[in-house]
Amino acid sequence: MKECPVCNKEISEDQLKRKPKTIYCSPKCRAKGYYAGVNKISFPNSDLSRNMRGAISENMVAVEMMEQGYEVFMNVAHFGKTDLIAVKGEEVRLLQVKTGRYSARGCLTYPNVRDYGSTELVVVTPDKIYFLDREDKDLKKPYTYKKYRR
Repeated sequence: MKECPVCNKEISEDQLKRKPKTIYCSPKCRAKGYYAGVNKISFPNSDLSRNMRGAISENMVAVEMMEQGYEVFMNVAHFGKTDLIAVKGEEVRLLQVKTGRYSARGCLTYPNVRDYGSTELVVVTPDKIYFLDREDKDLKKPYTYKKYRR
């Protein structure tokens, strides 16, 4: 049995037969879920600006890389080819950080990725940090990466 992510009620068998991909128990819950941002990334203070959430994501990745033994350098300008540079011995990693979320269907979703020259894409969600290879053909598709599900 599927459960509605808004009200936590079970979705009826009849409803699932008619619409097998449905995730909400009613049109009201669908609207509430969409407008309330049920699946959006949640920071302790949800009224943070988009730029602030991005800065928090970059700092989370920097901490993760430092825990792995990398020296981390951050771009101080709001523009540039890469967000973070991580160095460990001879290895140099150029990272572009995006704040992601899970779609209603459980797919990893993130903002459009521009090809600036970074070697890796890092997507930060509330529960995990994904390090994705820029050469992966699926990353060229905008916004949704179905390989990683919740």
